[in-house]
Amino acid sequence: VAQNNPLFVNYPLPNANYQTQSSVDAYNFHLQSGSPAIGKGYQSFTPIMNIPIDANFGSSGITGPGKDMGCYQADGTGNQH
Repeated sequence: VAQNNPLFVNYPLPNANYQTQSSVDAYNFHLQSGSPAIGKGYQSFTPIMNIPIDANFGSSGITGPGKDMGCYQADGTGNQH
């Protein structure tokens, strides 16, 4: 992993047991401050909105691309699901 380690808050890398791992519930995939993934997201596009904005039968909102790589933005913005 070395220089490619995203510095998750709580996930062991390298993980030699990922093939037999049954759950990731105990891990925290937020980025630590100082993570090389912060500020590396690609934002130069607009999301395609093929579903209706409707809290009952579609999306409650369309969020733009994040500025950080990974599932959680370091500043708390982005997808809150």
